[in-house]
Amino acid sequence: MKKSTKEKTNRELMGEFSAQDNKRSSYIYKKDNKYEVDLFADDKLIKKVDMRNYPIAHARFVAEMWYIGLSNYITKRSKKQ
Repeated sequence: MKKSTKEKTNRELMGEFSAQDNKRSSYIYKKDNKYEVDLFADDKLIKKVDMRNYPIAHARFVAEMWYIGLSNYITKRSKKQ
């Protein structure tokens, strides 16, 4: 488990996924009967995905798609000039 996922909160780890090259990983947490997915790239937290309106199956889907590289939750927006 990544050090930065060890927060002093009441989140319960429900699952973790890691790519073979260890470039991407994801962690599913349950907090107050709601789910969150933490997405990592190169051991850096990229985004926390709020899954409060979704079942755990959807949280697993997001976590799996991230770690195998089929989903990109990093959006780069160019500034309009």
